[in-house]
Amino acid sequence: MKAQRLRFRYGLAAEACNLSQRELVTAWQDACAAAGLNVARSEGKRPSMMLSIAAPLPQGVTSTCELIDIFLADAVAARDASARIAPHLPTGIELLSVDEVGIHAPSVQSQVRYAEYEVRAEGIDSAAVRQAICAMLEARNMPSEYRREKKIREYDIRALIIDLKLLADSEGRRRPTARGWRSDAPTSR
Repeated sequence: MKAQRLRFRYGLAAEACNLSQRELVTAWQDACAAAGLNVARSEGKRPSMMLSIAAPLPQGVTSTCELIDIFLADAVAARDASARIAPHLPTGIELLSVDEVGIHAPSVQSQVRYAEYEVRAEGIDSAAVRQAICAMLEARNMPSEYRREKKIREYDIRALIIDLKLLADSEGRRRPTARGWRSDAPTSR
């Protein structure tokens, strides 16, 4: 039975960026158990803990703003849940905040509107990157495919790109940034 839903915002540093989605979920499940949080379970033949990651990152990518919803069977003050779970998260997962969300509110996945990426690379050719950015933004479509086992899904990723820029940091190094739109079409975050 679900008594409460908490939305945790967390960062994923280099030490944890190679966790698979399954390993990340397991890390949160283990941290909840160690913290004594009674996570609600799904009904059916094989009940599982009710956790939902908003938009899982590809392995190897770090982040400063990831979201996970955790349904609890027993209500706990959000601040207490944060204090209890934070020490049990693996190195590289930093708990940033927690808020209570209505049990019947829309899913965390449906609330994601965009993802913003920043690429850090040494020795890039700024002119070549600017030219590539212009070509991508001018393109009408950019066909892509997603393969999983024997299934292939084709989609146009151009429609998902809101903006691309080449920015300079405080030391003058260039870094491409991208903002992508999340839609109901199959996407590649």
